[in-house]
Amino acid sequence: MSPKETFWCSLGVDPAVRITYHPQSKKKRRTGSLLNAKTNVTTFEQAITMKNTRRTPITCLRISEKIPLSESDSIKVNLLEPSGLATSRGKVVLRDNVRARWVKPSESAPEDIDDSSLEDVDMKAARGLFEWICDIGPSKTLDVSLVWEVVAPIGVDWRQETDY
Repeated sequence: MSPKETFWCSLGVDPAVRITYHPQSKKKRRTGSLLNAKTNVTTFEQAITMKNTRRTPITCLRISEKIPLSESDSIKVNLLEPSGLATSRGKVVLRDNVRARWVKPSESAPEDIDDSSLEDVDMKAARGLFEWICDIGPSKTLDVSLVWEVVAPIGVDWRQETDY
């Protein structure tokens, strides 16, 4: 390593940061009419709570998630939350202290979230992998949620047709 060169390494788990995944909810409904094809819509919601028990703020806390992708044209996976990320090709600002972005699976180390190379990453290029980048104040709690839906024709087992 040479002077002024940077590198990334993990220093392990920080016990002062607590991440809680609440039970995932799953709702099913049917759509369609006589003129439209009937489909099953399965909506998943995952609530996540982050707590900073330190007396100092945490910046750029990253939480990685993945949504399934469909290999079939008859099955659609729609990302509903984080809102705006599904149509984004870069980062999305959700609140002052919460951003989200797609991540290339080949990224072995976090990159600067303002890196212009992120502008060309979408859901398909990221293979459904994204991350929240959060700033949490001292002794504060932050909630985020992941919501996606799978739309499939009635009678099709979509779990076999996605990378879920």
